[in-house]
Amino acid sequence: MTYIQISSSHEDLEAIESLSMEIFRKNGIAAKTQISVSRADSIEAEQFLPVLSVTFGGVIAIVQIVNLILNIQDRKSKAVVEKETPISIKIRAINGKELDFKISGNATELEIKKYLNDAQKFVSDFLQDDDGISLKNSQEEAISSRDIEKINLLFRGLLSNLTDIREKKSSLVIPDEEVRILNLNFNKTSLKEFIYKSRDKKIYLRHEEAQACKGFFYVLERENVLALHESNTDFCMVDMEDIFVRYEIEELSLFSKVVHHKDFILNSIDASNSSVIATYAGNKISILLLAADPSDASRLRLGEEFREIQDKLQLAKLREQFILNQRMSVRPTDLSQLLLDLQPQIVHFSGHGLASGELCFENEVGQSHPISPSALSALFEQFEDHVKCVLLNACYSENQAIAISKHIDHVIGMNKAIGDKAAIAFATGFYQALGSGRTIREAYNLGCVQIMLRNIPEHLSPVFLERSRSN
Repeated sequence: MTYIQISSSHEDLEAIESLSMEIFRKNGIAAKTQISVSRADSIEAEQFLPVLSVTFGGVIAIVQIVNLILNIQDRKSKAVVEKETPISIKIRAINGKELDFKISGNATELEIKKYLNDAQKFVSDFLQDDDGISLKNSQEEAISSRDIEKINLLFRGLLSNLTDIREKKSSLVIPDEEVRILNLNFNKTSLKEFIYKSRDKKIYLRHEEAQACKGFFYVLERENVLALHESNTDFCMVDMEDIFVRYEIEELSLFSKVVHHKDFILNSIDASNSSVIATYAGNKISILLLAADPSDASRLRLGEEFREIQDKLQLAKLREQFILNQRMSVRPTDLSQLLLDLQPQIVHFSGHGLASGELCFENEVGQSHPISPSALSALFEQFEDHVKCVLLNACYSENQAIAISKHIDHVIGMNKAIGDKAAIAFATGFYQALGSGRTIREAYNLGCVQIMLRNIPEHLSPVFLERSRSN
């Protein structure tokens, strides 16, 4: 949520509170306001200032609020007042951006213009949608299938990261007529259970997990779906290790359309098999990481990619279910031997791909050895009984993926060139989801989301293919 703290005289704050609430009502924004007294930044203990705190979803009203404060100060400057009180404003949005300035009653036209420009820039930065998730729905239109898929990407990210959600519930126990005991329970709940059944829109999230979801929270608020506000004063400790922080959730204008849409992920989560572990009949999943970085090609950050994958799986709640093997500088003869010896369910290749469709392995002297789509397709046909997924994290690998998908259930390739940062971000999200028990498709989706959250314009490069059962 957006948080505004305004300091001035009590009289000014009452006027600002009343006028601000009118702005929120006109814009259809739910807001909370509170006037309190705060210790001033002074060594004099008796010096205190009245403070107005405002929390609301989004930032659309900020320019209007700054403008009304300017008008209040302008009217005061034209009247006879005993003592001028400047109005201090601190604004903080969920994307981490902050705005802090002080408006006096004798501000010049140039200063007024700067205040308004700064506020408008603050709003524009918040609404910037270069991450590829921009919902174009008006209030009158039904939500489109394309937009619901974008929203599903965000909720898949929440489902993968928020593994422990709690609700604090109290109940009154009366053992006899004279004794009343208040029981306080800190119960686990699910994201679906909370959204559909909870009447108290307050949940407790593990601090580390919530921090990992800040990007998802920001986009959901920016697109008018949900606003989440972190409490700075309400937190709980569990087992002296995990810190849970309270979040208040506000349903924004688009939420009612989302939650009732037939394709919304939370509406179908029970109907689908969401566990990749179940897909493999409860057996451990063997992952084979392959890398080739020929000396006659541009260098890639393959070591960093593999470290990220290893870290995500080691931290995953289902880490005991995975066996990870990696091989660098892979040659064509190595590939078949590794598939025979290790019998992996997931094969991940990182390296170079050519615009003509070949993948580049290495020859005996470490230089490029291109392999055609038909050759790799024929190879994986021999291992279709145990290989369930092939991920080609290399440029122009879509043709290879199409050829391999004739024999393998799930294949991911890239439809154009992809940079190191995007490739690493995709791999991070992909294995983060697998480590939480998500399906291959859900892992693919979270990989795309991770590219978007890092503001890399390559989230449409990965393509997901499923085996055609007619073959």
